Amino acid sequence: MRSEARRQHEGGLLADDDLGRAREARARRDAGRELAIGVGKARRVLSITPRSDGMAAVQNLDGSTDYIALNKIQRVEDVLGMDRTGDVVRKGHHIGASAPPARWKSLRHLAGPKSVCGGYLITDTALLWRMSGSNGAYYEKDKAQMVSLDYGYARNVSDAYSVGGAAFFLGDRARVRAGIRARLVRWISPKVSVDAGPGIVLLANEEGEAEFKGPGFSGQAGLTFGGLGGILTEVTSVTRKQSPYEFTNPNATIHETSWHAGARLSGVPGVGGTVGLGVMLVAAIASLSGTW
Repeated sequence: MRSEARRQHEGGLLADDDLGRAREARARRDAGRELAIGVGKARRVLSITPRSDGMAAVQNLDGSTDYIALNKIQRVEDVLGMDRTGDVVRKGHHIGASAPPARWKSLRHLAGPKSVCGGYLITDTALLWRMSGSNGAYYEKDKAQMVSLDYGYARNVSDAYSVGGAAFFLGDRARVRAGIRARLVRWISPKVSVDAGPGIVLLANEEGEAEFKGPGFSGQAGLTFGGLGGILTEVTSVTRKQSPYEFTNPNATIHETSWHAGARLSGVPGVGGTVGLGVMLVAAIASLSGTW
């Protein structure tokens, strides 16, 4: 009787072969859809992924992610009611509906949200073009393009935010500037982020003989894809003492604010960009040395 009852399906009957195929289809459809996890009070979740730091990333039914210590997990059951606690806690296996995410690391070179790493290095190289800020200075023709380098570290403080800092270098053919800046990152998705970075200009060589009157300000905002690169805007505001070689009051000061926009490389491509710029600089110096 029990066998006959189990063959009934939505008011109809299934042959033995049909019944087997239906069970397999349902198992494939339901497998990993919901897990039962016991941490104090049992609840249903979509997946659970152990990490190397002794935590587990738990994806809830609403798509949000919680982080739970592995030693706090009392029991894990799959949709069929099988005990999977050992697979998760002792063997470190991913259990759930979706494919396991990239291996979690406490520190990595490629920027990513908290679901994939605890923190990451900032290695940015950007080539920017001036959008505004012309003041007719002698070296104006040398300020059309600017190179921006940022190297530092950022830590993921939540699922959606990273906070960090970096040392930066800015340079064109008329001046160089360096300082430190903060970095606030908002993760729109696991692969897309926006960031803002207010900073202080601490050192500068302003148009040859002009004297830098610090500190100055340098801020940037960017959009990054996959942690590899994106677009960047930057504003810089500095004050310098007038060059004594210009036909003006030698004690006069000039306050200049300039805006730039362009493309940025991050991660390994960012390091490659810095190396490439260094090679071009050395080649340019060698070429100039050969002309003298």
